[in-house]
Amino acid sequence: MKALIFILACCGMATSAKCPKTSELTKSDYDNSQDVTTAKVLSKKESGNPLEYKLNHETYIKLYSYDYFYVPETIKIPKNCNTTLKVGEKYVMGYTYSYSNFYDFNFARLMSSLTQKERQILRI
Repeated sequence: MKALIFILACCGMATSAKCPKTSELTKSDYDNSQDVTTAKVLSKKESGNPLEYKLNHETYIKLYSYDYFYVPETIKIPKNCNTTLKVGEKYVMGYTYSYSNFYDFNFARLMSSLTQKERQILRI
């Protein structure tokens, strides 16, 4: 019985969504993201869990492939992450392709909060 509970707990951790980082970005954050864009938050849907945000990607800073690329126009953030994006604000977004979630949402950093060091890392 203990083994079954352990296995189920591990499965739950493997399928739970990752919380995006909102604090200061590092070179590692940039390097570990396949796609990095700037995006404006168009809307927020709060019914249920997770929160859903519609985005308009404005600038493609880094793309995994220039031949074929897709960045999500809708992202989902679990409510337990305590991460709230503001409608109308611009963010730097980092994504990594994931077979289980299609895309892992790595970070969302408010553009107006970027430091000079972060701008150098992002080359913007």
